[in-house]
Amino acid sequence: MNPRPDANWWCFSVDPAQRGETIRDDPDKGTVEVNPEFDGKRLLSYHRYLRLDTLLSAQAPTSRAPDERIFIIAHQMFELVFRQMIFDLRVIAATFRAVMEAEGRELFRLTGLGTGDNAAGAEDFWRPASTSAARIRHSCKRMVPSIMGYLATDELFDNREFTEKFRPNLAAASGFQSAQFRLIQRALGKSPLLAIRLFPADFYLKNYLGMDDAGIMRAAAESENAGLVRLVDGLILREGADIATPPHSSPYAPVAELDKLAHDMLTRISSIDELGRLTTDPTCPVPMLPDDEISFRDMEDAFRERMREGTERIRKKRDLSPRLTEDEMALLERKGRVFKEDWSRAVRDENARRARYGPACGAARFLCADARTIHFRDVFDALIEADRRLSEGFLLAHLHVVKRRLGEVPGTAGSGAPFLDFSQTLTVRFPALIAVKAARWNNLVTSGKGKASSAIL
Repeated sequence: MNPRPDANWWCFSVDPAQRGETIRDDPDKGTVEVNPEFDGKRLLSYHRYLRLDTLLSAQAPTSRAPDERIFIIAHQMFELVFRQMIFDLRVIAATFRAVMEAEGRELFRLTGLGTGDNAAGAEDFWRPASTSAARIRHSCKRMVPSIMGYLATDELFDNREFTEKFRPNLAAASGFQSAQFRLIQRALGKSPLLAIRLFPADFYLKNYLGMDDAGIMRAAAESENAGLVRLVDGLILREGADIATPPHSSPYAPVAELDKLAHDMLTRISSIDELGRLTTDPTCPVPMLPDDEISFRDMEDAFRERMREGTERIRKKRDLSPRLTEDEMALLERKGRVFKEDWSRAVRDENARRARYGPACGAARFLCADARTIHFRDVFDALIEADRRLSEGFLLAHLHVVKRRLGEVPGTAGSGAPFLDFSQTLTVRFPALIAVKAARWNNLVTSGKGKASSAIL
């Protein structure tokens, strides 16, 4: 068996001179030639090319309820769309890296700023990134909402069949555990959010480690994290942990660093001597997150209130008084402090990062206004729209489906904490390509088409 079954998937190039090369057998890389010629014949079929034996046997329902089949297929379609999005993000990352590493005339050529012979080839070079960015936007704008439609209405997916016939069989599996989605969030600037301890681990401790309620309460009381874990914690993501937080050697690693790489590339472009005066414009400020004690305390209070609501809901479900015990109240206070500690650190780290992005903002402002650099603008615009649609569209639509199916916001993954709606207030604070968004807003203000406010960011 090939130890790297997806080696062919990651064997690609953005170099126009290499993109047409056939993938060959390479034991070191793990690649295989898919359709070699034997005695003048080629034996590949549609069925074998798409690995349909594997693909069409990858569904294992837990019940005899027919509607469980579309439940599985819909979630597998989500993951296939995420798979393609991740690859497309990797293509864009490779393109940005090539620009970063270019020097002199080659840098001018790849940016589209060259003249004469130095201008040739930019369009060909950017073509994979352009189509990748367009697909990412299409996935978020069309594909993801379309797939969600299979689960959103009783006409297509019966609620009683779901809640009564097979949902009880699925513990502790949850869409909350999508490691690919977390990697996409990381690529689009959400790493600070993924570093915050904000999710109660009770549900997973019970189902995966077999701990009872008393043991969970005791472990939370004794641990420094008060029972909270990060969204990418291995306890939650299980087999997918190395996808959401990939090691340096992983093919996913460049995807995780995409937002940073984009800003580093812009900073690199800002250092071009011939463009220095234009791209280091000191009037291109990047907005900061509120980092005062009052804002931190307000967020802590909001988090603690969500945790309290979740605990009360769990108690009601167990036919207990909704009033929290003294131990539960004390643990709730500790959870609030843990969250505040991580939230304040994430905000300050993010602001420190943004403070370095003045040159990147200046470069983006120049690139977004110059007709020769339309490739940058198209890729940036697609990524920013995709981020908005995922953060404000997909997550919100998911929340509405949960409400419709279960009659309340029940607590993601059985935690009792109404995490989905609270996460909305956090996710939008870490937008993708913040320096590019700031540059676009500054261009609007300068042109008189926008007010001097960064609220839109």
